[in-house]
Amino acid sequence: MFKTLKYQYYLFISLSLGVLVILLATNVIFYLYTESIIEKNIVQNKLQTTQKVQEQLDAMLTEMNNISISVNASNYIQQVLRDIPYDRNENYFDNEPQVSKEVRDVLYSITSLQPIKGSIVIVSRYMDYISLGSNANHQTMSKENVADVPGVPELMQTNRISMDHILLLPHKERWSEEGKQVISLIRPIRDNFNVYGIIEISYDLEHFEQLFSFNEDSSGAGFMIVDERNNVVLNRLSEGTGLSESDFFRGDLFTRSSGNLEMKGAGGSTYAVTFAKSGNEDWVIAMVEDISAYKRPIIVLRNTTIAIYILTVMITLVFLYIYTLGITRPIRRLKRSILDMDAKDLNKFVYSSSTNNEIMLLGQAFKNLLDEIQIHIKRTEQAHRNEMTANMAALQAQINPHFLYNTLSVISAHGLKKGNHDVVEMSTALSEMFRYVTKQDSRQTIIAKEMKHIQNYLMLMERRYEGLFQYEIDMDPGIGHVQVPKLVLQPFVENMFQHAFAARKPPWRIQVNTMVTLDRWCIEFIDNGVGMDEQTIGRFYERIEKFKTTGEMLGADQESEGIGVVNAFSRLYLMDPEGAYISFHNREDEEGGAMIRIGGTYKHVSNRAD
Repeated sequence: MFKTLKYQYYLFISLSLGVLVILLATNVIFYLYTESIIEKNIVQNKLQTTQKVQEQLDAMLTEMNNISISVNASNYIQQVLRDIPYDRNENYFDNEPQVSKEVRDVLYSITSLQPIKGSIVIVSRYMDYISLGSNANHQTMSKENVADVPGVPELMQTNRISMDHILLLPHKERWSEEGKQVISLIRPIRDNFNVYGIIEISYDLEHFEQLFSFNEDSSGAGFMIVDERNNVVLNRLSEGTGLSESDFFRGDLFTRSSGNLEMKGAGGSTYAVTFAKSGNEDWVIAMVEDISAYKRPIIVLRNTTIAIYILTVMITLVFLYIYTLGITRPIRRLKRSILDMDAKDLNKFVYSSSTNNEIMLLGQAFKNLLDEIQIHIKRTEQAHRNEMTANMAALQAQINPHFLYNTLSVISAHGLKKGNHDVVEMSTALSEMFRYVTKQDSRQTIIAKEMKHIQNYLMLMERRYEGLFQYEIDMDPGIGHVQVPKLVLQPFVENMFQHAFAARKPPWRIQVNTMVTLDRWCIEFIDNGVGMDEQTIGRFYERIEKFKTTGEMLGADQESEGIGVVNAFSRLYLMDPEGAYISFHNREDEEGGAMIRIGGTYKHVSNRAD
C-alpha cells in the first residue's frame, strides 16, 4: 500500500503516527499522574474534614465528661448529697430552696457561666433530684419515676463502684416535658467507699448534628455514627442511598483510627466513605458521599485532557503536512532535474515509473548514473595505479646510482695488498650497497636486508666521521621476515645527516630500534640532533595526508626538506594502506634530538627462511 504513495504522504503518515503515539503516551501519563495527585488530595481533604468533625465531637464529649468530673469533685455537692435525710415521698430540693440555690450556683461556677447546651441533673441516692439547663419546662417527677430512669439505679449500686460513667445513645430527655432528643452522660457522685448520687449531663442532639451541617450540600449523602457494639449512635444517611446500617458494622472501621473505603448501595451506586474513630469513646464517625460527586474534579480533568489532546493532534497534523510539503519540495525538483538530464544528455538512464515515490525514482535514476560513473572510476583508478608505479620507479631511479664494481674490486685488492683492512671493509660494504641498490629482481624486500643495508651505510658514515659519530642498531629477530618496499629505511638515516646534524656540533649519535607487538611492527630512528620545530612536523603530516588523499608523491623539483622521508613512507603506505603509520616527536631528555617511528601490520609466519 505504501509503495504507491508519494514520498510526502509516506513521510506525513509516518511522522503523524509517531507524533500521535508520543502525544497519546504523554497525555495518558499526564492524566494518570495528575489523577493520582487529585484523588490523593481529595481523599486527604475528606479525611481531614472527617477527623476535624471527630475532634469536635470528642471535644463535646470531653466537655460533658469534665463537667461531670468537676461536679463529682465538688466537696459541697458531695456534702449536700451525703446529708440528705431519707424521705419516701418528698423531694429534698423542693423543700430546701436555699440549698437548691447554692447547688445551682456551684453548677454555674463549674460551667463557667456559659450557656448550657442541654441540662444538668443531680439525683441523690434517695431519688431526690435537682436540674439546671436551657430547657425551662422541667417536669415534676415522683421518686418512683426517678428510680425507673435508665442508668440511675445501675450507678447507684455500691457494688458497681468500678463503673466510671455511662454514655446514653440519643433518646428523649427524661427531665423535660418538651422531650427533645439528647445524648446523655451519667456519672456516680461518690467518694472512695460510697455512692451518694448521680449526675446526668444531657446535650441536645441538634448540637451534635450541627457538626455535620457543612455536608448538607448536593454532594453529601449524609453521615453515620456507630459503636463497636454494633449500635447505631446517629443515622443521618440521605434517602435513596441504599446503604443499610449493617454495612457499617465491619471490622476495618474499628481496627484503624481513620481511613476511607467504598460501599455499594442497593441501586448499584457507589459511595465513598471516610471514617475516623473517636478518641474518647468507642464511636466511629463515617461520612458518606456519592462517588460521582467525589470524583467530579477527576472527570473534569479527563475531559479537559481529551479536549487538549484532540486540539493538539489537529494542530500537529496541519503543521506536519506543511512541514513535509516543504522538505520534499527540493526532492521533487531534484527528481525532475535528473529525469531531464536523463532525457537530454546521457540517453542511457532506465527507470521504472510504476511507483509515485520520488525517493525510489531518484534512487533508480542515480543507480543508472552510478553505473556510468563506476566505469569512469575504474578507468581513473587504473590510470592512478599506473602513475604510482611510474612514480615509484622514478623514485627508485633517483636512489639507485650506478657504480663500477670493477673499480671497487681494484680498491679492495690494493688495500688488502697494502695491509689496510679498513679500506677492504669499506670497499666491501660499499660494494654490497651498490649490489643491493642496483639489483632489479623485485621492488620489495624484507626488513632484515633493509637493516643490513643501513648498517653498511652507517658503518661508512662512521669511518667518514671517525671519532665524531656513533651508531647502535637493536634488531628484534622476529621482525626480519616482514615485507617492505626496497630502500624504504635509508632515507630516514640520510635525513638525519642532512638536517639533524647540519646545525649541531659533534659528537653525533644515531640509534635504530626494532620491535614487534601482537599485530604491529615498529622501527624507531633516534638522533641527538637539533630536533624539529612544530612547523616542520606539521608540514610532514600535511604532505603525508595529501598523498593519502591524492596519491601524489613529492618530486625532485619540490622543496627538498623531508622529501626522502615522505616518499619512503608513501611507498610503505601503498604496500600496507590499512596498517602503515608514521609519527614525529622531539626527545624531552637532556641529550635532545628527534625520534621518528614507522610501522605497519605484522603477519606471523610458521616457517621462514633465514
